[in-house]
Amino acid sequence: MDITEFQEQIILGTLLGDATISKLSKSETCRISWEHSLKQENYALWKAQNSLVNFSIYKRNRLDSRTNNIYNSIICYSIKDNYKYYKALFYKDKKEISEDILNKLKPLAIAVWYMDDGNIYYNSNNCHLNLAVNSFENKQLIIDWFKKNYDLNFKISGKSIRLTSKKECEKFMNIVEQYIHEDLKYKILSEALLIYKNNLSPEKLNRRWKKNR
Repeated sequence: MDITEFQEQIILGTLLGDATISKLSKSETCRISWEHSLKQENYALWKAQNSLVNFSIYKRNRLDSRTNNIYNSIICYSIKDNYKYYKALFYKDKKEISEDILNKLKPLAIAVWYMDDGNIYYNSNNCHLNLAVNSFENKQLIIDWFKKNYDLNFKISGKSIRLTSKKECEKFMNIVEQYIHEDLKYKILSEALLIYKNNLSPEKLNRRWKKNR
């Protein structure tokens, strides 16, 4: 199966995030799929349209027994095409990350990874950016790779790695911002700053103005 570099970067990024690859029963064919909430339907379809040659979608409603809430989602999955190369690249006993995978990543793949599994927060006292890596045991490998290739100083934070200053978040944004999908603009630092400002009361704005005079 021949794919372009652009297609591969989306596949790599979403495999680091929300995508899974499964082997079809009684077949050597491996299918890739991902699921998003309907709020991110356009983003899920953008990934499929720009990375998969043949794909289908279906929507479902499911009850989460933990929260007793119903979740509406869209699933995109490949048909006909075989993703066994990526199955071998990412999966041993479970999904794993390696230096070989990391070295294939370009800014587009990092952006897709972040859109799938990242978030940013700002409140004037704190600015941090999380990238979920809970399925990977060797988090330090990822941290070292970002430091070596982009001079980013991630730290382990539970099941995530985290940037903990506005300066570091700005450096990350310089890498990914141009690729962020329209429906996920809230994950951009400038949007986080705007949301914070818009949520300030007039009294807080006045105090901040006096403080910064």
